[in-house]
Amino acid sequence: MKINSKGRKIVEKLIKFFLTKTRLNYTAFIFLILLGIVFYQTIPKDVFPTIKIDKITVDGGYAGASIDILNKMVVTTLEKDMQSLNGVKKVESFIKNGSFFIVLTLEKGLDKYSLLNKVKDIISNNKSDLPSDMDEPKASIVDFSFPLISVTVSSNKYTHDELISIADKLKISLSSIENISKVELYESTKRVYEIILDNRKIDLYGLNKNSLQSQIQNISYIFPIGKIEDKNGHLYLSSKNGAKSVDELLSTMLKVDEKSIYLSDIAKVKRKYEQTDVLSFLNGKKNIELGLYKNEKANAISLVEQVKEKIGKFNKKYEDIKVGTFYDTSILIKKRLNTVISGIMFGLLLVAIAIYILINKRVAFIVVLGIPSAILMGVIFLSLTSYSINMITLIGALLVLGILVDDAIIIAENIQRHIAMGEEKLQSAIDGTKEVIAPVFASSLTTVFAFIPMMILTGELGEFLKMIPIAVVVLILASLVESFIFLPIHGLHTLNKDDKELNWSKVNNFYRRILEGILRHKKKFVIGFSLSITVLTIFLIFSMRYQMFPDFDGDRFFIRGKFDINHSVEEVKDKTIEIQNKLLELKEELGLKSIAYTVGLRIDNQENMEIKPSVFQFNIEVEERVPQNFVDEYITPILSFENNKEKRIREKSLDEIVLFLTDLFKDYKPEGLTEFAIKKEGSGVTANDIEILLSTKNSKLLIESINELKKELSSIDGIIFVDDTAKKGIKELKIEINKYGQLLGFNETNVSNILSSSYLKSTQSKGLDNEGIIEFISFDINKNSFEDFKDFEIQVPNTNKQIALNEIANFIYIENFDSIYKQNGINIKSVVANVNNKIITATETLEKIDKKLQELEEKGVTVILEGEAEQNKQMVKELSFAFFIAIFLIFLTLLIMFDSFKYTLLVLSLIPLSVTGAILGHLILGMNLTLTSIVGILGLAGVVINDAIVMLDFIKNTKTLNELIKRATLRLRPIVITSVTTFLGLSTLIFFATGQSKILQPLAISLGFGLLWGTVLTLIFLPALFAMLNKDILKDHK
Repeated sequence: MKINSKGRKIVEKLIKFFLTKTRLNYTAFIFLILLGIVFYQTIPKDVFPTIKIDKITVDGGYAGASIDILNKMVVTTLEKDMQSLNGVKKVESFIKNGSFFIVLTLEKGLDKYSLLNKVKDIISNNKSDLPSDMDEPKASIVDFSFPLISVTVSSNKYTHDELISIADKLKISLSSIENISKVELYESTKRVYEIILDNRKIDLYGLNKNSLQSQIQNISYIFPIGKIEDKNGHLYLSSKNGAKSVDELLSTMLKVDEKSIYLSDIAKVKRKYEQTDVLSFLNGKKNIELGLYKNEKANAISLVEQVKEKIGKFNKKYEDIKVGTFYDTSILIKKRLNTVISGIMFGLLLVAIAIYILINKRVAFIVVLGIPSAILMGVIFLSLTSYSINMITLIGALLVLGILVDDAIIIAENIQRHIAMGEEKLQSAIDGTKEVIAPVFASSLTTVFAFIPMMILTGELGEFLKMIPIAVVVLILASLVESFIFLPIHGLHTLNKDDKELNWSKVNNFYRRILEGILRHKKKFVIGFSLSITVLTIFLIFSMRYQMFPDFDGDRFFIRGKFDINHSVEEVKDKTIEIQNKLLELKEELGLKSIAYTVGLRIDNQENMEIKPSVFQFNIEVEERVPQNFVDEYITPILSFENNKEKRIREKSLDEIVLFLTDLFKDYKPEGLTEFAIKKEGSGVTANDIEILLSTKNSKLLIESINELKKELSSIDGIIFVDDTAKKGIKELKIEINKYGQLLGFNETNVSNILSSSYLKSTQSKGLDNEGIIEFISFDINKNSFEDFKDFEIQVPNTNKQIALNEIANFIYIENFDSIYKQNGINIKSVVANVNNKIITATETLEKIDKKLQELEEKGVTVILEGEAEQNKQMVKELSFAFFIAIFLIFLTLLIMFDSFKYTLLVLSLIPLSVTGAILGHLILGMNLTLTSIVGILGLAGVVINDAIVMLDFIKNTKTLNELIKRATLRLRPIVITSVTTFLGLSTLIFFATGQSKILQPLAISLGFGLLWGTVLTLIFLPALFAMLNKDILKDHK
């Protein structure tokens, strides 16, 4: 960066000010260190960063309604109105029997609260078209809550309903903890009186069912009656608010037309919590489960300690209750943070050793001293801007560790050089810093500009990756502050003239001879080298395989399944309990930490919650794996900040466990089983590797297309799972009043009203007791018998005669899907698959089935690719734009620095050539290219030219080849040292990545190997290209 004489004087004064104000400088340094430590203790800590995508959800339902009725009655109308709202990017609808869920994805930067009010207005405007007893759908902005810990409540003494009551009290207690955003009790706490009617007895008594329903609806009254303001005192008026016990309710007398009966004559009554049909077990013991969530500001580690303290007190209060925990995310956070922090510390140690060997111990000391201080300054910024410390920010720090060292090495090495030349120490510190301030500042800017355009990335994946540039930019800016303010004074008081240094003369002579030989044939070398590297790079790119994210050893896997709709919860439990027993038997052998088993609830293959009696799920957490390398075994425990007492006893990888269990349960095929899959926890970006959405109005064609596509996928080697969403659901029985029924006076309304009181299981009335509202619901004791339904007797209008339902109505059966998923009002079914990336990638799979997809489109089926394909398409588009912006910003920086298009383009020419190193790195380590590899290559654009800037700044004014060689040789030592230290800083992530940190391993490989190759380009190719472009100026003096 060109600095005029006035600017140089200002810079010199600033450097001198901070060098002479010793007390001020050291006070500021110590203050920032202590402040950083304080902020580190309080800053939120997570495994992954907060991903904020503005969304509005609309949640509603109507008990007993089929998906077809809900779609036509509610969802379609709401969708149409919501799609017309400005700022709504996408409308997705999920409909299951009895409930629906609409998700509105919003454009970035909108006033979501204003949009929420408009959504609420749409719901209110459509309320008149909804059933009078249907609760109004609720609209809300998606709350960003994060899983913290799961809590279980179990007892050998208390009944299930008593446990629910106790768990509800625990929920209230835990909810009071600050920063706990939500405590979810996976049981209904709604209290009800179930009035179980016996329609056979009702028919024997000859009761009018409409009149009886009216009497039951009026059995209780909970609203105020009024107020008396008598001169002797004021009185509020209210009813008794309904019966207070089962016996009292049974003894209630009902007047049905002219007949009086007790409720006990025609019904049974149960007082209970509303049945949720969900059974929960942990490690074989039945329990009630609570899920705790935290807000984005909470420190998970300290928050879990508060939760466990509350649980301890609760266990002492209820001696016959056992409250336990599982899937504690604070343990996971400790493990992951320890891994990355120890990697940073080990990288720092390697850097210190390298500088000690290559320069001297004092330079090593002041350089390494500055890195933790720069990181702590970064922590202060992250905390003040409401970011958390997570794996991505820490890995960002690990990635930039070597780059942080670069600035410090260049300045420290230059100060040491001036001291070695015999200059006075203060002047050496001033001159050594001033001399390199422009190239160091410019190289830091180019790195910042390479990463900062990634801030434009959108979507959940974009939000995830965005933390990398944030961490890099923050730490580089902090490094500049440390390098120009604090490092010079450390050098002033630490460096000595007499310190022994490594003798570089042999290396310098070797480099000089190579450069002399190349410069004799500079034109041939530049052209031949450029062409051969370009061809090699193109060949490597097309020969490499691509997958979105690398495989990693996670912490959980799932066994999920589904039986046909005729199965009850108990029947499903009886057929799946053998899986639980086998897992418990293998618990120690496989290293299974906890086995959470639920019947009646699961997360389906599209990551949506499904609650129905016929489904089940095992959520299995595994123990920490035994150390996989010497860093994992010896370095991590020593250099970790957080205390982690977890035993590392698991021998098998998660993939090996999943394959073992898949083989073990391959013959598990009980009667009625329709789905069964064992699946490990993924990256969370996509639910499945391959997601293909199909849409057509021709249902028959749609089913045929799905089956063809599944068959095609299943035939491909390496496909480990194939499923679809076109599952058959519960049939719908439509009741059509026949001519005879119409003649008698029956119509859809009066027949439906009579049947709903026996079959809808709806709320008839509400009462009050000491604990609040209790609902009265009614249904027939034989409601699940179709024979009884056909023979259900209904009173003929205006007569006392009864007639069977099947005499006045026709029954029409309608086939329904299990669920409906719509995008922007279009009904869509999907085919999903997961792959074994060692055999085939998702991209390769899509290439194999491309012909089949084209055939389906020719038949009139709309095909939309989601999953990895959708994310890759979006990321390629956005990263390409980010790369263009980065190159433009780097171009401007270089133009300001050199004030020459020729020299700017000369430096930029190294960027495409450096890609060869990044790809070769993947090839050497046997890794596929991934999305994070591409991000690394984008970042490489700014990093690889840092040394080139310093080199060109030193040789740009040379007039002869001898002078060029001499000046280039002066830069050999700092360039080699910065490259070696940068690679060493990245080495722990390149060679020793474990767990989720493997997601960003390809990024480190791109940067590390790309930088090593870039060093060769800077030392060999750049001087040759410079000499070729300046052949008229440079004279070949021997």
